[in-house]
Amino acid sequence: MRSVQRRRQVKRSVIAGAVGALGIVAVNSTATAEPASFAAVLAERFAELKTPGLGYAVVVDGRIVEQGGLGVADVHSGEPVSENTPFRVASLTKPPSAALLLAAVADGKLDLDTPLVQASTRFRERCEPIKAHFERRGYSYLRGIDCGDESVTLRTVATHTSRRPVGTRYRYNGFLFGLMGEAIANALEPGLSFEAVVRLHLIEPLALKRTAAGVNDMAGSAVVAALAAPHVVNAYGGWQVKPRLTGRISPAAGMISSAHDMARIDIAFTPGGLVTPDVWTRMTTPTVLADGAQSPYGLGWFVQELAGRKLVWHYGWQPDAYSALWLKDLKHRTSLILLANSDGLSRGYRLGRGDITRSPMARWFLEWSEGRR
Repeated sequence: MRSVQRRRQVKRSVIAGAVGALGIVAVNSTATAEPASFAAVLAERFAELKTPGLGYAVVVDGRIVEQGGLGVADVHSGEPVSENTPFRVASLTKPPSAALLLAAVADGKLDLDTPLVQASTRFRERCEPIKAHFERRGYSYLRGIDCGDESVTLRTVATHTSRRPVGTRYRYNGFLFGLMGEAIANALEPGLSFEAVVRLHLIEPLALKRTAAGVNDMAGSAVVAALAAPHVVNAYGGWQVKPRLTGRISPAAGMISSAHDMARIDIAFTPGGLVTPDVWTRMTTPTVLADGAQSPYGLGWFVQELAGRKLVWHYGWQPDAYSALWLKDLKHRTSLILLANSDGLSRGYRLGRGDITRSPMARWFLEWSEGRR
């Protein structure tokens, strides 16, 4: 890697202003004195979460008002979860990655209409074998994806509209999303890896102490070492610890973070902080399909209107390992972060279809958020 220290000294971060946005945060280690905290809701219904451990944080009006943990990070050690316990956040990696993508676009360093086959040397070499692998097993994950189609662009990948005919329908595809890392890294920091770009443009500017750019992030080795263990239900109905996952970070998944740090990222997602007002609008405007219909996805975020409330959200799901939820209620200026060391927050809810109300945890939060106003 090039001399990162020298680069840092001259660097104008693509998220300039985010640290200033974080300056308004008043962090409390316990819930604020309200009639009913959301932590109480989680504690009362913890069994329904289907996880041995949970990190949580609630943000209201740009302040962390609740944060903490429930259960254990490892059923063998019995170590309790706190707001500082790191988890793999799975697809909660996508919104910050999309912010990096659009920062490069805004600076004129990248074009969203660049074909993925040109932007990523790995696209063609990985697409055909993985597509064949899924088809042999009867899965349709890459069905309708042409591995040589130049109409599959960074834009269609980031909005999940790459299935043929391209731009005509939404179909969530994390594999393609993950292949944008090379293009993002080359645009922002030529010669550096996507992992290094995440550290330089996100982790360090926001001073995130419990976040790592994947399991191979040497600068985040202490965070990786403290990672909550992944769990799966065994044949007897109990929790079984699984081996820790491998695999580098990509724009689609792989970031490691705590509930507290994810709340700081949430606060930094204020127009003028992590993103400019224009970028925030682009991220949170539903994609318009070829027939004029709206997709449930913007660019890096799911977007949903519900009874006059605009919801911006994402879920994370690493089967038999981790799950996560990130929900922003823009009307009430409230946000929820949930991180789990099982897949219980996402399994079976089909959140990839774009309806957050399929999640019981999201419904609890939306009811709580509405009731506190």
